[in-house]
Amino acid sequence: MRKTLPLLLVFVLCLSVICGCADAAAPEKTTATGVSVQDTETETETETEEATAETEPEETEARYVPSEGLAFKKERDAGGYTVTGFGKCTKMDIVIPETYEGEPVIFISTTGFQKSHIRSLVVPSSVKGIGMETFKGCKDLKSVVILPGAEYLYSRAFSGCTSLQSIVIPDTVKIIGGRVFENCSSLKDVRMPKKTDRIPVGEVFRGCTSLEHLDIPEGAYEISDGFFKGCENLKSVTIPSDLEEIGGEAFFGCKSLTEIDLPKDLWMINSNAFTGCTSLERINYAGTSADWKKVEKMARWKEGADNLKVYCLGN
Repeated sequence: MRKTLPLLLVFVLCLSVICGCADAAAPEKTTATGVSVQDTETETETETEEATAETEPEETEARYVPSEGLAFKKERDAGGYTVTGFGKCTKMDIVIPETYEGEPVIFISTTGFQKSHIRSLVVPSSVKGIGMETFKGCKDLKSVVILPGAEYLYSRAFSGCTSLQSIVIPDTVKIIGGRVFENCSSLKDVRMPKKTDRIPVGEVFRGCTSLEHLDIPEGAYEISDGFFKGCENLKSVTIPSDLEEIGGEAFFGCKSLTEIDLPKDLWMINSNAFTGCTSLERINYAGTSADWKKVEKMARWKEGADNLKVYCLGN
């Protein structure tokens, strides 16, 4: 009995050490495959990050990969090529290439894609102009990216593109033709050039029934005839301080417009400029009452705006 007692004590001591080691290892949970949960989560997060890093650049690059098979015409005098249409290209997401056969692509031809099912368009910086009625009636066109470099948007270039929702017109654009966005009924977000030395000609946004706000560029001394005609959801307009004239029917039928600021330099409001602006209640004029009396106001300039009052802020 005396001999076995030490042996029992040694056995108990060893058993305690073994159990302590097992408890120390217990907090690390394992899956059925023997891999720790913590390791699994770390590996999953790493795999997700790697997948995201691999996917995003490919999507961005793919968006700007030039379309293949488009038709071109050599412009001998201009030193470059014009895109004339789809050619053999069957895709509806079009990226115009910057160069063709080693020379710059400088123009998109008149009626080149008219009434097609094009869905998106990217115009590179090499292109200087988009021709008259080029994308007219492209009812599936939703996205347009015009990179800085373009100088001319000719008449009706995007007229009737009823799915177009937003567009940024770069500061390099010098000329905006008449009815460029006529009846683009989904167009809501437009960024105009910050400054211009040319007046956008008539009815640029006629029938853009979703348009709610626009900043008119500094340097535009006239809002041309019918500029916002039929923009029934237009709520506000930022007008440059050097504006001198508001054209006939410029805001015709803008029935959601409630207030507008007009600069002191204004000297002419043409016929029917605010006709049908049934919610227009306030004009904030930067000049004095005497200045306002000198502003020439043509017939029916505010017909239908029965509650309109003019507040002269220069007094």
